[in-house]
Amino acid sequence: MRKILAIVFIVFMLLSPLYADDYKEGITLRTDIDNVSFMSDFGFGLFPVATTFQFYRSDLSLFENAKYKSKIYYHMTYGFSNSSDSGREWDTGRPTWDMTKYEQNLINSEAGYNKFSTGQYFRQYGQLQLWFGQPFIDNPIESPEKPYLFEFRLGIVSRYTVATERLSLGAGGSPTFVDLDGNPKGIFANSGVDNPIVAWPWLNGDRKTLNNYLFATLYFYPFREVKESVQDGLYGYLTFEYGPEWLLNNKFPSGYTTSDFSRLTFYLEEKLVLFEELQENRWNWFSGYFGHSNTFRYTTGDVIPWFMIPSSNLPYQLTDRIWFHVMGPSFISADSYTYAEIGMTNNLYWGDSVNASGKYEGLSYTGSFNLTLHLRLFGFLRFQYTCAYNFARGLSTSYPAWSQGAEIRFYISV
Repeated sequence: MRKILAIVFIVFMLLSPLYADDYKEGITLRTDIDNVSFMSDFGFGLFPVATTFQFYRSDLSLFENAKYKSKIYYHMTYGFSNSSDSGREWDTGRPTWDMTKYEQNLINSEAGYNKFSTGQYFRQYGQLQLWFGQPFIDNPIESPEKPYLFEFRLGIVSRYTVATERLSLGAGGSPTFVDLDGNPKGIFANSGVDNPIVAWPWLNGDRKTLNNYLFATLYFYPFREVKESVQDGLYGYLTFEYGPEWLLNNKFPSGYTTSDFSRLTFYLEEKLVLFEELQENRWNWFSGYFGHSNTFRYTTGDVIPWFMIPSSNLPYQLTDRIWFHVMGPSFISADSYTYAEIGMTNNLYWGDSVNASGKYEGLSYTGSFNLTLHLRLFGFLRFQYTCAYNFARGLSTSYPAWSQGAEIRFYISV
C-alpha cells in the first residue's frame, strides 16, 4: 500500500507544474503530522500516526455569473496506528453491557475462546478525497473573515485499510489473528463469507478493505476573526455522508460488504470576544473569548466502517461544549504565539448498538473537563498538548478517568 501511495504522489508532483502555469499561481503542498502516539515499546514512545499531503485549487469559476470562485480540493492521506477492538461479541455485535457475567462466561465456554477481546493490532490506511465547493451570498457581518455567508461542498472519499499484527508483541504477548503456530485463531478460524464478523466488518477476509462514500456539506460563516484563533460570531455546518454497498463497497475483500451506511451531522458554535489588547506594532498582546457549541449526529446502516463508528457504538449523539480561550502575546513574529483553553464537554448517546445482528438499546452519558496548551511558531509549526478528566463514564466503564495526547503539525508551501 505504501508503494502505491508513493507512486501516486510522485506522479502527481511531476504533473503539478504543468497545471501551475495554466492557473498562474504556486503549487501548495501541506503536510500535517496529526498526532504523536504513545507506543512505549516502539519508536521510543513518540511516533507520528498520520501524514496528509494536500494539493488544492481555489481559482476555478464553473459558474460564469457567480460572484465567488469555485473550488476544487484534492487530499491524499496516509495514516497508521495501534488499535484495539473489544467490548462486543464478535459474531453478533451484542455489547457486553447487555450481558451478565454469567452469559459472557457461558458464551466463551461454548465457543472455546474469548469472543469479547482481540488484543491489539496495527492499522494502516491510505485515503484519497476530492471535493468541489461553491461559495455564495455576501456576508452581512462587518469585517468578516470570509466575504461570503454560505459555502456548499460536494465530494467523494476512497479509503483503503490494512490491519496486521502488532509491531511489537511485548513480553509474553501473542498475535491477535493467528496462534503461535501461524494458524487462524478464534473468530478468524470460524468466520467466512457466509459467516462474516458482524461487529468488526473491517476485519473480514484478509483484513484489507476498500471503503468509498459521498458527502455534501453546507457551511455557515456569520463571524469575524478578531485575531488569528480569536473569532466573534457564529459558525456552523450541516453534513450528509453516504457510503452504500453499490459504491464498490463489496469488492475488496470480494464477497464481503465493507460499507453500507449514512450519517447526518449538524454543528453550531457561538463565540464572544471578552477582551483584546494590542502591542504598539499592532501585534496581539492579550485577548480572550468565550465559546459554546452543540453537535448532533445520527449514524445508521447495516455495515458501518471503523472510521465512521459512533462513540459508545450508539447511533444518536448530542454534545454540548463550553470553553474559555486565552491568547498570549505574539513574539518574534505576528504568527508566533501561545494560547490556552479550558472547558467542559457533555455527551449523550442513545439508540440501538450499530453493527449488530439484533437490537441492543443503550443510553450513555459522558462528561469531561478539558485543558489545551498550544504553541505556534511562524504559522507553519504547531505544538499542542491536551488532557481531560472524565468525571462520568456511562456505558464505557473501562474508560480511564484521565486521558491525554500530544499533537505536532507543520505546513510547507512550494
